[in-house]
Amino acid sequence: MKNISLPSSPVMDPLCQPKFMRSSRKRSSPLSVLQWNCRSVFTSKLELINLINEYGVNVAAINETWLYPEAAFKIKDFHVVRDDRVDSRGGGAALLIHSSLPWLAIPVPSDPSIQVVAVRVCDISIISLYIPPHTAFSESYWSSVVQAVPSPIILLGDFNAHSQAWGCSSSDRSGNSILSFTDNQNFCILNDGSPTRFFSPSQNPSSVDLSICSASIASSISWKVTNDPLSSDHFPIILNIHDRHFPSYTPKRQGKNFKRTDWEMFDKCLVDSPKHSDISVSQNNVDDSYKLLTSKIQRAINKSTPDIKHQSKARVNPPWWDKECSDVVQKRTVAMRSYRSDMSNENYIKVVEAQAEVRRITKKKKRRGWQNFCNSLSPQTPLSVSYTHLR
Repeated sequence: MKNISLPSSPVMDPLCQPKFMRSSRKRSSPLSVLQWNCRSVFTSKLELINLINEYGVNVAAINETWLYPEAAFKIKDFHVVRDDRVDSRGGGAALLIHSSLPWLAIPVPSDPSIQVVAVRVCDISIISLYIPPHTAFSESYWSSVVQAVPSPIILLGDFNAHSQAWGCSSSDRSGNSILSFTDNQNFCILNDGSPTRFFSPSQNPSSVDLSICSASIASSISWKVTNDPLSSDHFPIILNIHDRHFPSYTPKRQGKNFKRTDWEMFDKCLVDSPKHSDISVSQNNVDDSYKLLTSKIQRAINKSTPDIKHQSKARVNPPWWDKECSDVVQKRTVAMRSYRSDMSNENYIKVVEAQAEVRRITKKKKRRGWQNFCNSLSPQTPLSVSYTHLR
C-alpha cells in the first residue's frame, strides 16, 4: 500500500460528521476544489494561498510538489496529505483539506513510478496524482485503485497523456488507455477542451491536467481553467461541486473591539440615558427590568466601542513584500493578458521574461526579509516570535 505523509492531528470519518457540519443549504456553499500543477509548492506557496482565498477553496489537489520526505510543508488552517518522490526532488502529489471539514485518508495500492494520495471528504473520494512524462498509463493499476476507494470518485492530476478527446492536437497510447479506463469504470472527463498548460506559439495546445469523476456526480460539478499560470507553466483549475453543501468556513464574525472601548463615554452614555432611573425591580417585573438594563448597556456599548474591522482575504502578502514585488507581478499579469489576445513570439518572450523577473525579485526579497528578521533578534526577543509568517 502507498506510504503517505499524514498530519499529526486526528481526522474524522465523514460518515460520522457532527450535526453542525450538516446544516441546511440556506447558509452553505458548494465544495470548492483547486487543481494545480504548481511546479514546487515552496516557490508557489504565496500564490497557492492567494488562490485558496480568492476562490474559497476547501480542498486543493496539488501536483509536482517537488517535496522530499524530510521537508516540512504547512499552510495555515489546512491539513496536508502528500506522497513525495523519494529518488529526486521532482514530481510529488498532495491534497490540502481545510480544517473545518471532516475527512479520512484512504490507503491505495503503490506504484513506485507515480505519486498518488486519496482522501474521503463530504462523502466523495478525491485523488491527487502525478504521472511523470514517458510513464505509460496502466489501466490495470488504476482499476485496482478504484476498487480500493469508495465511490463516488474524483481523480485530479497531471496524467501527461494526450488525446484529441479532451483538447490535445494528437492522441498517444496513454490517452487511448485513459479513454478505455473511463469507459470501463463509468467515469466522465470534465475537461472542456481548454488548454491546461501554458504553451508557446510554436507548440500545440496541451491539456495534460485531467479532471475525471464518477458519472453519478458529473452533472453537479462545474469546471473552469483560470487565465494565469502564475509561477508555473500549468493553469490552475477550479471545480465546484454543487450537491455537497456545508457552512462557509470564513464567515464574517460580527463583534466589537473592546480593546478600543472609550470607557468614559460608556459611563456617560449609561448615566445620561433618559431612562436610567426607570429601572425598578419587583417580583412582577424582573424580566422587563432585565431587558431594559441589557438594552441600556448595549446602547452604551454601540456608542463607545468600535466594530471589529474585517480584512479582506483576497490576497495575503508577507512582511517582505513591497511595491517592487507588486509591480513585477502586475507586469506579469499584463504580459499574460497581452499574450492571450495576441499569441505572437514577441508577447510570449515578454511573458517568459516577466515570470523569470517575478521569481528573481521575490527570491531576493524573501532572502533579505530573512536577513532582516535575524538581525532583529536579541536576547530579549520573546520565544513566541517566529519567522514562519514571513515565508
